Amino acid sequence: LERRMQERMRREREVLSLSENDFDPEDFNPEYTRSSSKIPTSWKVKIDDLLENTEKTFQEKFFELMDERHMKPSEVYNTADLSKQVFSKMNSDKDYHPNKYTAIKLCLSLKLDIDQTLDLLSRAGWTLSPSSKPDLVVKGCIINKEFKEVNIDLIMFDKCQTTLSKIK
Repeated sequence: LERRMQERMRREREVLSLSENDFDPEDFNPEYTRSSSKIPTSWKVKIDDLLENTEKTFQEKFFELMDERHMKPSEVYNTADLSKQVFSKMNSDKDYHPNKYTAIKLCLSLKLDIDQTLDLLSRAGWTLSPSSKPDLVVKGCIINKEFKEVNIDLIMFDKCQTTLSKIK
């Protein structure tokens, strides 16, 4: 049990970029996670620093990329095969988080490169997993600049016996 606790503390230091001197094992107690008022002082500074540098949300970044490409909303939602209502909700809700399938379709509609795709997906809480065949097919298609859903579906069905719409 003690070894697991030490390993957990080591991982926490890495995640929070704390040096050995900044981390006091006496501060660590699982009960601290239940109340923000009991977060160790050495952590508060680092967490506050992280929170001060919050980046753009999925919605903000998506519309920035859309503007950079001089695309009209109708072009995007038609290409992504989304309803006006879904697109309108996304436009009005700063904290909008699409499902993975919708997020990928939006990336494809903007014809984002792989780095931009991974960045935008991460803002919605998604990624393309290196252990998922469908995700790897999507990644390969984006790298090869294949953005048409029907073509991606054909490749995906051939390689994985599934389609883009089945990605969860």
